[in-house]
Amino acid sequence: QVRSFMDYEHEDIDRVFKVNVITPLRVTHHMLQLMQKRSKGHVVFVSSLQAMYSHPYMSVYASSKAAITNFAKSVRGELFHAGLSNMSMNVVNVGPIREAGAYDAMNLTIHNWYGSSTPREV
Repeated sequence: QVRSFMDYEHEDIDRVFKVNVITPLRVTHHMLQLMQKRSKGHVVFVSSLQAMYSHPYMSVYASSKAAITNFAKSVRGELFHAGLSNMSMNVVNVGPIREAGAYDAMNLTIHNWYGSSTPREV
């Protein structure tokens, strides 16, 4: 949801982080154990360019996406250092979405150089 950080209730922040961070971490923890038994596997997270280039009124969402992006980078390094070369982890940072999402909610123009997609294309 697009709003000022000062307008968030604690419960709203908790919900965003539970959906975007806590749940993916817990699922990944379980999946890595299964992948290790198979000696292979690949995890891909869908994040957002907001993780790297946040806009006003996107503080909670952007920080949750930055958390998952950095988590994946860190665990990828742990897998490498543990010699688990058949296990990997990547992040897809999706850009602006036309007809939905933050840009639509804030009525912002998406510049051509930035690129964009519709929900169906994603």
